[in-house]
Amino acid sequence: MMMKRKQQLINPKFEAGDLVYIPQDVCLWAPMHAPVDTSKTSKPTTAVVIEESSRFVLLFIHGRRMATKKKHVYPYTEESRNEGN
Repeated sequence: MMMKRKQQLINPKFEAGDLVYIPQDVCLWAPMHAPVDTSKTSKPTTAVVIEESSRFVLLFIHGRRMATKKKHVYPYTEESRNEGN
């Protein structure tokens, strides 16, 4: 699906291995499954970046490889840690 072709990003936002913050109610999908396996975050959570494309980020979250739109993913900071409390 979205991650088959490597794209050269001029200014990537994330690198593989970055810890990121994902707010509540963000749509996630498993890019390699047919039919498409989707879910939404039920509460703010964290994930690890696997790969980034121009509009999407492939993440390791809750023990699975899931993708989401890049606009819903934020660098993990101390402030984002406190938002989940």
